This record gives sequence, C-alpha cells and structure tokens, in this order.
Amino acid sequence: MIPRVQTVLAHWVMNQINADFKTEIYVDKVDLSTIGVIKLKGVEIKDHHQDSMVYVKKLTTNIVSYKKLINGNYDFKNVLLEGLFLKVKVYKGETDDNFSHFLKSFDKPSDKKIKKEFLLIASIVQINKGEIFIIDDNNSKPLKAFFKKVNGTLNNFKIKGPKVFADIKRLELIDNNTIEISDLTAKFSYSPEKIELLNAELKTPTSNINAELVFTFKREDLRDFNNKVRINANIKDASISLIDVRKFYIELGDNDQMQISTQMSGTLNNLFLNDFKLRSSSNAKVVGNLNLINSFDREKPFQLNAEWHELETNYQHLLKLLPNILGKSLPAEFQSLGQINLHGNTILTKKQLNGNVFVLTDIGEVVADGILNNIDQIE
Repeated sequence: MIPRVQTVLAHWVMNQINADFKTEIYVDKVDLSTIGVIKLKGVEIKDHHQDSMVYVKKLTTNIVSYKKLINGNYDFKNVLLEGLFLKVKVYKGETDDNFSHFLKSFDKPSDKKIKKEFLLIASIVQINKGEIFIIDDNNSKPLKAFFKKVNGTLNNFKIKGPKVFADIKRLELIDNNTIEISDLTAKFSYSPEKIELLNAELKTPTSNINAELVFTFKREDLRDFNNKVRINANIKDASISLIDVRKFYIELGDNDQMQISTQMSGTLNNLFLNDFKLRSSSNAKVVGNLNLINSFDREKPFQLNAEWHELETNYQHLLKLLPNILGKSLPAEFQSLGQINLHGNTILTKKQLNGNVFVLTDIGEVVADGILNNIDQIE
C-alpha cells in the first residue's frame, strides 16, 4: 500500500473509533519512511474533561491485515510505545477515574447498529521511558502515586470491550517512594469489578516477592480505595529487605532480611494476615494471625490485633529493627534476657498495649494479663 493511502487509512481508523465509541484519540503525524512499518507521532487520548490522559511521543507498529483493520479488527503484531505518559485521574465530585471512564466507552458503541464488541489485540507491546501518575482531586493531597522510568513488555495484550488483559514481562519502574522495581512479571487482567495479578513476581535490587493478588470492588469503591476495595492475596514466598520497607517508615533499620508468607484479605485499612510466618536474618521468628487497622490512614488511630502462636526475638534484633527509637530507650540490661519467646494475644495502639501472654526468656518465664497505658510516653 502506498504511503499516501496508509496515512489516510491511519487517520480514518482513529476517526472511526472516535465516532463509534465517542472517544477522543488524535495523531499529530504519520511517518511511513520504513516499508511495512507505521510510526505515529504525538498520539493523544483525551479524557471526558478534554484533558490529556494518554500521550505517546512515538508509536511504532505493523498491521497484520489492512482489510481486517478497515472492517474494525484492530489486530497488530508488535507495538512500541516510546515516551508514554499516562494520567489516571478522579475528578472532584466523581467516582470513576478517567481511564475507567475511557474503557467503559468500549462497552457499548454509540451507534446501536454496531453489534460487535470492540477488540484490540497486540502480540507484543513494548514500553520505553514511560511515566504514570495516579491523581484523586477528592483528596487533600491529590497526587496519590507516580511511577517513572517505566520500561517493559506486555505479551498477548488485549482490550475487549471494557476489559484489559496482558502478560506482564520484565516491567521495571521507580515509584514515588523511590522503590526501584527491577522486574515485575504477572498475568494481568482488569474489568470494571476486578483486577487480578496472577503468578506475580516482583523484584527490587534487595527484595523478591511471589504472590497472587485479586482486588474486587464496585465502581464507586475506587474513590475510597483504602477502605472499600477488597484484597485477596496469597503471598507464597517473599524475601523482603528493610532497605525497601524503611522507605515507607524511616525509623526502621536497614540491616535485616525477612522471609515472609501469608494469606492476606480485607482492605488496606482493615487488613488480615492469616497464617503469617516471618523469619529474619537476625534470628527473629513470627508465626500467627494479625489484623492491622488504619495502617494507611494517618488521621485515624492505628491498631494491631495479634494472635501470636510464636514470637521470637532478642535485644540485637530489636535494635536492628528500630535503631532510632529503641537504640535510645531500650535498657542494656534487656540483653540479659537472651532469646525471648512470646505466645498469646495482644492489642496494640499508639498509647496502649493490652495483652494476655506467656513469655519465656533465658533467665525465666512470665505470665502476663493486663493493660499497659501511655506507652507513647515511655522514655
């Protein structure tokens, strides 16, 4: 097909999608300098507020069949996205984010005569130098998260109606907490009610997590993600470094590696860690069931409800875990207790520790059932 015709066809396809599904997709320039390859420069998708939601500096692809393309079969081989910008935003007073709103456009064509569901397929999508921003104008701090230096590959990419599927391979990025994800692999799917990351493996330079994660929700729940979106996860095997964890809580040390497995359920602000197992390189061990309340809400009181089947620690481990806090307040005499083993139930808040526990140390044992108040004032 001659370049002039290819250029007209590329714009026709965009216009046809916009007309059929009430979307706003635009291309600045079509470059056909390489035979059989189409390069679209300045690809932009506007959201329902006519703000730029997606922008790609250069999109390179080859089309499987021009005939299929004209008939509405968007089937591509390889797609390269260079300079990808994605802004997922919830506008003030709204429930759905703009990207969900965009995908919902493909659920029902504006022309009722079009009965075929929208389908876009790409064998391989490569992302180079991407940036992703997550914004919610209903929050006092609208910028919830951002990811930079996003690079990686999506195999078997598919948009089918309002649903998205992809096999994520070797995705790398840096998040707003400066966590460097060097490799993320997962079988990903998105629908208006569910997000799945199956057979997921996440690596940083110092940590490695193998897990299955499923998020379920109603559309209105996404506006209050931390309290409404349900999480079911199987953390099968995780080796987590305090170097990564302390980027969320600076008071932690950085000289310990933790092996963790657990079944996770609930919401981020009411999270249950059942069959929780931890062993650290500092000879600490934890087995039990935990319930963390308001971990992601600094305006509400934090609470940890714990059923300790086994909690084993020592003086050196506690100093490594919280050097800036316990390093100044933990008495040296604590060292004489040696290895500490604890069994029982506790409820911990910022100001109070309520417990019914049995404690075994190298120098004796204690049975305690009571409440310790004003623990935030202990020096």
